[in-house]
Amino acid sequence: MNIRFEAWLSDSARWLLARLYDTDRDAYAQLTSCIARLERDPFPESEHITTLVIPRRGVYHNALRCDGWAIAFHVEDDTFVVIDEIGRTWPPIDPSLRRQP
Repeated sequence: MNIRFEAWLSDSARWLLARLYDTDRDAYAQLTSCIARLERDPFPESEHITTLVIPRRGVYHNALRCDGWAIAFHVEDDTFVVIDEIGRTWPPIDPSLRRQP
């Protein structure tokens, strides 16, 4: 049996993705791909987990590493994967070292 979770984006995550769609299509595509991966399996292996810090908003210790980004999320009602925040990882990744699709 295949179970697929439905992604629900917070206002800040939705805002960031909308801005990236207009300004950085590569980052937008990478993040939406990672969100789709979370919909398929919202329990990633520990090597894909990092800490995301959003100043004045919070620290998320179980964020999904997504290239040079991190996606803070949690599962609700065994149905939804809620995307709380999206932000850059630290230290930033040199663009020349990014994985090519």
